[in-house]
Amino acid sequence: MTRMIARHRAAAGILALLALVLFYTLPEETGDAWGDVAMATLDVLMLLVVIAGGWALFTSPYFNILHRESPLRRAATGITDLDERELALRDRASGLTYNLFVVLNMIAIGALALAIEQAWVVLDGDMLMKAFIPYSYVSLFLPVLTLEWFEPSSLWATPIDDEEEA
Repeated sequence: MTRMIARHRAAAGILALLALVLFYTLPEETGDAWGDVAMATLDVLMLLVVIAGGWALFTSPYFNILHRESPLRRAATGITDLDERELALRDRASGLTYNLFVVLNMIAIGALALAIEQAWVVLDGDMLMKAFIPYSYVSLFLPVLTLEWFEPSSLWATPIDDEEEA
């Protein structure tokens, strides 16, 4: 049961990212076609999904492991507040998400360059500001999201049974 709930934590984070991107990319003219009340309701629902998904990832125990201390402090002094398992989790998340983040950035920059070259979009300050918040969300929560997806955390501590270890 806890694995299912924790897996839903990762799914809530992905759903929140999709809702955030949709919130910023949905044209304002859509409100004219759907009606102002429907568009306002959709905006409120998308923001609630973003808040719920962000809260689910923010309350993850992995968030505390990943952001408790600065990796620069450990690199400079060798001192850490994390135990060996937490260090292994942080290193795994860093390795996984670095490669994923690089690929996502390369695809985004390539797609943006193609869209600008084909005159599908015009790069302006408004477009960059709309992309800033989803990009920040991805950069902050991607390590937590990958750990939650591959190793779902439990929502509460469970006792270890001696019979299960044997």
